[in-house]
Amino acid sequence: MTRDEAKEILTHNWIVNKLTMNNANKRYYSEEYIRGWEDGVKAQYEARPKVKITERGWAGHFICANYCRFRRNTLIEYKDKKWVVSTVGAMVIENEYTEIGHRRWYETMAFVGEEKNGYIDAKVSQEIPFDSKWGIFGDTWEQVLEANPNIDNTANDMHDTVVKELAQKIVGEHKGDDSE
Repeated sequence: MTRDEAKEILTHNWIVNKLTMNNANKRYYSEEYIRGWEDGVKAQYEARPKVKITERGWAGHFICANYCRFRRNTLIEYKDKKWVVSTVGAMVIENEYTEIGHRRWYETMAFVGEEKNGYIDAKVSQEIPFDSKWGIFGDTWEQVLEANPNIDNTANDMHDTVVKELAQKIVGEHKGDDSE
């Protein structure tokens, strides 16, 4: 449950308590009236657009992704927006772990999604900024493993944190739309 959903539920409970007994008028509302009102609120809540998150089975970016032993690609959809979060790492070339960038062994990036030939893939020319950790760094593979003994779990957590941040951001970009 998100913080906004929790606030909405708390606000809903406060309103129900106020409806049960209106102190100014000393007027009580029937249980039937309150249930009808709750059903209406619930229907409105359930009808709201939801963020859809889909895990996909291919790398979302990086020209050498086929050499990476770690690949995650997550599609985030909300209304008409589609964003792709991609994490790659643990690249092996000629049986040796190799950096994917300067001192970088894993990286997470996010892009606008673009539909082509029935797939929604990253439009790598349109990167989406985020604040969360985006890379795992070190001078050597051994140094990275020493600092992160469960390196793939660390990379998964990094990816999931970015997905969570952007799932909230994609909704925030629609605040104030007439369509809400």
